[in-house]
Amino acid sequence: MAVELFYIELAIIVVFFCVIFLIIFEKNRALISLIGAFFIVFIVLFWHSSIPSSITIDFTEFVGSNLNILTLIVGLMLLVEIFIESGVFEFIALKMIKISKGSPSKIFLIFIFLTYGMSIIMANVGAILIIVPLTITTCRILKIEKALPFFIVGEQISTVCSGIVLPISSIPNIIISTHLDFSFVDFLLFTAPFSLIILIFLIFFLKWRYLNKEDRLKEPPENLKKYVQDFDESSIIINKRFFNVSMISLFLLIFLIIAFQAYAHIVVMICILFLLIFSKLEVEKILKKVDWNTIFFLISLFIIIDTMKEFGILDYIASFILTISGGNLFIGSFLILWICGLTSGVVDNIPITLTLVAPINNILTSQNATLSQIKIVSTSLVIGASLGGCFTPIGSPSGVLTLQLAKEKGIKELNFKFYFKIGFLVTLINFAIASVYIYVLSFFIL
Repeated sequence: MAVELFYIELAIIVVFFCVIFLIIFEKNRALISLIGAFFIVFIVLFWHSSIPSSITIDFTEFVGSNLNILTLIVGLMLLVEIFIESGVFEFIALKMIKISKGSPSKIFLIFIFLTYGMSIIMANVGAILIIVPLTITTCRILKIEKALPFFIVGEQISTVCSGIVLPISSIPNIIISTHLDFSFVDFLLFTAPFSLIILIFLIFFLKWRYLNKEDRLKEPPENLKKYVQDFDESSIIINKRFFNVSMISLFLLIFLIIAFQAYAHIVVMICILFLLIFSKLEVEKILKKVDWNTIFFLISLFIIIDTMKEFGILDYIASFILTISGGNLFIGSFLILWICGLTSGVVDNIPITLTLVAPINNILTSQNATLSQIKIVSTSLVIGASLGGCFTPIGSPSGVLTLQLAKEKGIKELNFKFYFKIGFLVTLINFAIASVYIYVLSFFIL
């Protein structure tokens, strides 16, 4: 059945926006994106005779070309589960709680930095699952329940801050580092400093505006402090040898990824094989804990967005940015920061990132961008993709989980409205700080 190319492109665009719209309101993003991918395949096959030979659609290639990304993501998910089984993360958390000696102010700082540090190398959801229950237990023991909702919101927002530190800190980072050649060192030089800036701001903001009021950080009695100091962190270690090997492997893994970023997926898989053989863990048990919904979500998005790329649909985004910015990459970097940030506040940042990387690549190529300009634009995309996640609690999976845990544990004060009051304000200020940061960065390196 012959039809004009325009109508084929229009049908693909409609499917894409339907997928995005449904992702906002539905929980099962994997199913939605799989259905969207099915319709894309159907459209291409049904109107195959009307597609010009200059447009090459190979769905197997779309997935195969992104196999490194998928392998790395699955590998990191498996590694995190292995490290959790070893007790590494819980041991570190309990050790740090003891160091606080029961001081509410110190506990607040420790929990924020713990969540931040864990989220750099593991999924935000994993960090929240470990830290939030520990926070609730500790605050209730010390009778500082007034501060508890603010502690938990701070922990959730800190996971967003940590999402821009390393290329392995989030899925958007993995996508950006692969497609825009934004290296491990680039993350340390350009985005990690900004991450620390907004983390420090978050700590001071929460203490100044909320925690220092109404005796929320009132010192507990000495007997309660002593109870916290008597925590036995070694009790969670089931296999000491496995624990020690996991701890060494964790630091070695980070070093090897820095040294061999192009082969990070291979490094991660070798590390997994070593730990599985050494630990004698049940492979089936670990595989079941992988977030396969996210993997199928990504595969579907690769099919949808790469099809749009082949049809030249993503070029419209590049044209829009170029038109608004007048071809000025400095202005373009601010547009990318705010467009990506605001959209990722209501839509999952993975499809937003996948949609933008190709147009941004085209812009950089067409404008003959210098290395410095590429770094600035990439930095804007990394920051924008991450920051939007704390606008509302539904802006990220870890935000949804945070509210769920609070409800299960009977923390009635922590609801959507409570989170939104803090998250919305913090995010707006973070974007203002980000704009200044990009401006200063551009001033020094452009």
